[in-house]
Formats: sequence, C-alpha cells, structure tokens
Amino acid sequence: MISETQFARQYASAWRTLTPMSEQFVRNVNGAWCEQVFSPIRSRLLPFRRWLRNEIAFRVFVADMQVSPRPQSLFISNDMVNQIFDNIQTDERWRKLRVQDPLYQPERQEVETIWRRLIQFFCRDTAFTNVLSPSFSGCGIIDSCAGDIICGDTLYEVKAAGRFFRSIDLRQLLIYSALNKQAGTYGFVNIGVFNPRVGVCYRSPLSEVCYEVSGKSADELLGDIIETASGADISH
Repeated sequence: MISETQFARQYASAWRTLTPMSEQFVRNVNGAWCEQVFSPIRSRLLPFRRWLRNEIAFRVFVADMQVSPRPQSLFISNDMVNQIFDNIQTDERWRKLRVQDPLYQPERQEVETIWRRLIQFFCRDTAFTNVLSPSFSGCGIIDSCAGDIICGDTLYEVKAAGRFFRSIDLRQLLIYSALNKQAGTYGFVNIGVFNPRVGVCYRSPLSEVCYEVSGKSADELLGDIIETASGADISH
C-alpha cells in the first residue's frame, strides 16, 4: 500500500492519460482563475524550516477548531506551540528531518499570521460546518488517508509553500474525491486549494474540474481513478 501522494507521483504517466489537460488547467488557475484573498507573506526566514512553521500553524488551527467555543485570542500561547513542537519531534513522519531548534520570535510571528489567515478563511461563514482532517478509506494500492478540511460543501487542501498551485495538488484532491465516491462518506460537491502564505485560493465544482482536465464527467473520471488504483498491471 502507498500514500495518495506517492500514487500521484509514481504513476505520473497514468495520470497524464487520465487527465491530459491537467497541466493547462493548473496554468489557467494560477494565471487568471485563482482569487487573491490576502497579500503575500514576504519572509526572509530560513526556507528549510518553512515546513515546520506551516505545520505548527495548521496544527494550532486544528486544535482551536476542536474547542467550543473557539478561542478569540489573536495570539498563540507558548504552551500550545511548545506542545505541538514536542509532538512533531516524536512524529515518525517528521523525525527524519531532525527538528531540534524551537521557533524563535520572527518564526512565531509568521506562524501566527498563517494561523490567523486559516481562521479568517475557513470561519468567515458561521453557517458552514467544518470537517477537520476528513478520512478516506483506501482502495487498491492506495492506503487510507486524510485530507485537510471540508468547509461546507467544499473539500480543501491547504498548501502553504512559497509558490502557486501545482498539478500534484489537483491530483491529490481528485484522489480523495475518487476514494470518497467509492465509500460515499462525505457530501462535498466542490474542491478547492488555499495557500495562506501566498494568499490565494481556488474553488470550483468537482464536476467542472473533472471535465476541464479530462473531458469526462466526474463519475467517469473518478471511476477511472479507482480502476487505475485497483489494477495490478499499472505501468508507470
């Protein structure tokens, strides 16, 4: 079994067959279709620790969203940051990166900026119900996995790199959507990406995205993804 990201990367040739217009679609998203909701964060901090700042900001956001009523403070407590930092140090997914030095003050300020943007973006409509880390059952060679957030009727991935969106981000959303179609767990009808660092987002009906990248309906394309994941003779 492999992760959904490994599947998207290892079977790139299969993806090119399934979604032949995906690269042009992503260029259109980055060029004209995405929305600028915040100004870009202009950071001079160490780029190799960017993933750490992003991860801490997202974990604080998740922790806050699980508390009712949600905390109203505009600042993150030291205890919260220290606890999450300790958890990351012992997390098998991150241990190979050998995180040792805790955040220093400019890094904390960037974390708080990203955290506040996550709250503002996903909590702007109180009528929306948020599902944090939605889980998707595995299928074929794809292991079970979890997305970032379902906000109302939209499945979002949060990408806080210092770049615009890539086709791998789209593939990840389509894989989650295919796994969800197979299991029928969630009722989202849109997919989206949000980058709190660059300050851009894109959201569109899943049916339109599937047609734009493949010329097929959502049922057809998502079914093809499941069939590809289930096949034993995938060439890559």
